[in-house]
Amino acid sequence: MFFSAHPLRSVLCGSVLAFLTAASLVDSALGQTAIVGATLVRGDGSPPMEGATLVIRDGRIECVGPAQECTPPRDADVVDASGRFVTPGLVDAHVHFSQTGWIDGRPDGLSAPDLYPYLETSRALEADPGRWHRSYLCTGITAVFDVGGHPWTTQLPVSAEDNPDAAHVRAAGPLITHATRTALMADEEHYTFLPMDTPAEVRSSVRRLEEMGSSAVKVWYLRPPEARREELDERLMQVGEEARSAGLDLIVHATSLREAKMALRAGAKLLVHSVEDV
Repeated sequence: MFFSAHPLRSVLCGSVLAFLTAASLVDSALGQTAIVGATLVRGDGSPPMEGATLVIRDGRIECVGPAQECTPPRDADVVDASGRFVTPGLVDAHVHFSQTGWIDGRPDGLSAPDLYPYLETSRALEADPGRWHRSYLCTGITAVFDVGGHPWTTQLPVSAEDNPDAAHVRAAGPLITHATRTALMADEEHYTFLPMDTPAEVRSSVRRLEEMGSSAVKVWYLRPPEARREELDERLMQVGEEARSAGLDLIVHATSLREAKMALRAGAKLLVHSVEDV
């Protein structure tokens, strides 16, 4: 028998088992719920378990295993999942709560301010992060890493953690960069970039992220102009040092091979995109 004290969100409850989203089980999870007859994919390389039973008590998975070893309590609400699958929750390690996937959230790419005022979009996203949480849970995603966004996103890990209608969140907050920083700045509270042009700016930017409660320090390291390459490489190395001093992991957007190598030399734990010129 396999016992787990993990919260309900550790089980994927979307797509392949759509009617068992964490959100839809909140009420019954406060008591006891038994999911029976499912094919369980544990995600550890072991074969799928057919006819599995999951017992959920007070919002936590208490028992997972074959029906003969994991018997539903008599007073449990029983859900027949025959012919359906249960898997561990998925992790999306590259999301942006302060973007939309459309031009209204990326005026640096294609701007239409009369049609899509960026400040209006930014405020709407901050007001309802639940729109993304709902989409994540309904597709089986139970944990996400926001790898760059407005300052308010750094508060999501706390606000989402005990919310059964939300995915687990880690958030990097604003990105440190040498690129133009005004395009994704709606106002003094809704901005995406911090500077790294001088040693003092690097120290200040990392300190601001630390004070915000960022989960990591991200550098948006586009290919530097040749005349500034050595200078900006030094700034990148300094960001890595400052991040380590702050106890934060360094993650980097570097899609060219040379810059990706520099990011690794600076101590990057994660390259958030593939390298394109290899």
